[in-house]
Amino acid sequence: MKWLFLVCLVLAYFVHSHQYVPKSTKSEEEVTREAADLLLKQLEEEQKTGLRSPITKVLLEVFEVPKELTKFEGPDGPVPREDAMCVLCNSVFGNFIDRRRIDGQSRDEIAAFAKEFCAALQIYPPRVCDGVVELNADVIMHIVDNRPEYDETHLCAFVFQNLNCAADMSSFEWTVNVNANKPPLSGDKDTSVGRGPNDISIVHISDPHYDPNYLEGTHAVCGEPVCCRSDQPLPPGSPAEERAGYWGDLRDCDSPFRAVQNAFQHIRSQHQSIDYVYFTGDIVDHGVWATSQDWNKNSMRRVHTSLRESFGGIPVYPVIGNHEAHPTNVFAPSTITNQALSSSWLYNFLADEWSSWLPAAALSTVRQGGYYTVLVRPGLRIVALNNNECYTFNFWIVYNPQYARTQLQWFHDTLLAAEAANEKVHVLGHIPSGTGDCYRVYAREYARIVERFWNTISAQFMGHTHADQFTIFYAPSNPYQAVNVQWNGGSTTAFSDVNPNYKYYTADSQTFQINRHETWIYNLTQANLSPQLYPSWFRAYDFETEYGINNMSPATLNQLVENFARTPQRLRRYWELTSSMGDTSLANGCDNTCLSNQLTQIARNIHGNCPRCEQLHLIFWATNP
Repeated sequence: MKWLFLVCLVLAYFVHSHQYVPKSTKSEEEVTREAADLLLKQLEEEQKTGLRSPITKVLLEVFEVPKELTKFEGPDGPVPREDAMCVLCNSVFGNFIDRRRIDGQSRDEIAAFAKEFCAALQIYPPRVCDGVVELNADVIMHIVDNRPEYDETHLCAFVFQNLNCAADMSSFEWTVNVNANKPPLSGDKDTSVGRGPNDISIVHISDPHYDPNYLEGTHAVCGEPVCCRSDQPLPPGSPAEERAGYWGDLRDCDSPFRAVQNAFQHIRSQHQSIDYVYFTGDIVDHGVWATSQDWNKNSMRRVHTSLRESFGGIPVYPVIGNHEAHPTNVFAPSTITNQALSSSWLYNFLADEWSSWLPAAALSTVRQGGYYTVLVRPGLRIVALNNNECYTFNFWIVYNPQYARTQLQWFHDTLLAAEAANEKVHVLGHIPSGTGDCYRVYAREYARIVERFWNTISAQFMGHTHADQFTIFYAPSNPYQAVNVQWNGGSTTAFSDVNPNYKYYTADSQTFQINRHETWIYNLTQANLSPQLYPSWFRAYDFETEYGINNMSPATLNQLVENFARTPQRLRRYWELTSSMGDTSLANGCDNTCLSNQLTQIARNIHGNCPRCEQLHLIFWATNP
């Protein structure tokens, strides 16, 4: 509790030096809030002088933001000192809101202080702070101005859902109208289908994160959210191992175009039979402080062109990643018609880009909200969601917490029509709903839909996490009953600590259940030792062979995850494969807490509500006291 001791020490000094007398004994939360308020006051005063007082220096140490909170994809596990971070968040957002609503400060005045605060706490380097604040200020000001019923507690509880900050979130509640005629299912869904000559083949590509600024030889440990860029030269005297590699880098670096193109070309040459390509988003790089509509469009256009050239004649079914938006993560409701804030530029651009792959009927809903459905062959329908609407860094949800309901209701109604037509469905999206940064109300309603259509949805395919993972979906009405499986495509980028990878599946031609799953990778460390050669891709593993199972039904995978909980060495092997055996991941290791978190990732569908996780954790910790 070093941080609390320092808080008390600073406040005691401040009280004594100003001859204040404490009114009463204060709770830990009250003390922390006073310290956070004092920090903001000190920073405001010192913004004018440019001098940093001893008190401020200590407070900045007290409220040092954990690295888990500075990652742009959001934390998906426990965050250190979450109580203190909630108090700090409430204090900061409360200060900004008061400046606007009470003091009448301008957008630029508030943005200037936000930049100072971001840099002082070293949340990001100054130029990153300046860019991120500048790009997002208009959206946040619009929300603060037009939603007076929401205060700092709502913002913090939503944006930092993983911190479990206290707030009355009842106004953020909503439900989808779910048809009650669910086909009966006793026990776990058990769809054991063997491999056959008529199976369809699917390639799953995700998260290339093409960086036009990538330059080999630059600084790969630059201290910014993404490194290896042309404006990040290697400082004199830096060790050689900090140089960015030719084919990419295992540190916080995105992909050079040659690596993106090589992945597509390898896939096409390696797999002679490909029926469909599922592309689950995130083309744009992690330089979120410097995006623009034109920048994002140019990156998307170049990757789409490479996809068309590499897979000419093969249908590609894409979805939108959270990085495609400008500002990053921000997807405005259709009611926002102000062109400076609207997302219509993105949806219209993608509809034009995807017109060579999708029929006109599908493009109409892409223009509306970035989602679509296509009957790709008799009996198989694809439903592609823009589930960035659930992302907790999508500030527009605070403006209208219910706007994602429209798309999820469409999803439900599309599945209902597919059920009536005796079609099976593959669901595509970007953000897995079970991650901690998908808002729990959305995740809950999504899980209700998946349970209702357990017999219609044959498989789900997501991206975003950059990890080679799978997630079992459990019935909300019976949280121990496995009803579906969601596959994650990993990433062709190495950001961060993962070898580039893609997935190759086959599916039964009648049920369209997945009956083969292969992950292909190359060792990036080895590839960079021979930059004159193409990377040496290889099949990392076959899922059934690796885990000793004979099918990939929800029932079998539910048994598998329990086996993971009872057999830590098998769980450790799963963790190794989630990073595609990236050398830096393997070097960093995974302790028992880390392994336990892998069980959560497999079994959690809704943030803060996972009875199956609790059951698995009990088994795991009994085995690993």
